[in-house]
Amino acid sequence: MSAETVRRGYECLNEGDLDGALALWDPDVVCVLPEGGINTGRIEGRDKVRGFLSHYLDTFDSFRMHPERFVEAEGGRVVAFVEMTGAGKGSGLEFKTRQAHVCTVGDEGLVTRIEVFTEGGKGALESVGLSSDD
Repeated sequence: MSAETVRRGYECLNEGDLDGALALWDPDVVCVLPEGGINTGRIEGRDKVRGFLSHYLDTFDSFRMHPERFVEAEGGRVVAFVEMTGAGKGSGLEFKTRQAHVCTVGDEGLVTRIEVFTEGGKGALESVGLSSDD
């Protein structure tokens, strides 16, 4: 069930339905961004996450997050391996990158935490107690 909530969030984002995606997230959701990236640190609260995602949607044409695989772990955690693509507005410069997002779905069925892992998602499975062979 947790993976289905996470999957639906990506579907909403890719359909341009930011409100639909945010409705699946707890009002106090925490998003943890990795060190060394363009954006780092913690974003706390649905409204601040909205601002962060709106910036991405406004900066890129055809910004998409394509989930390739979901792995469920204990505690309502789901590792989503995601290919992100898009092109810069104005520049047309295209990008493609792979990440993993560790999403925690709470008892209310809403996402309470998202942790982003870059470098193709290196370390994401281990962070939830699984091996990279899972």
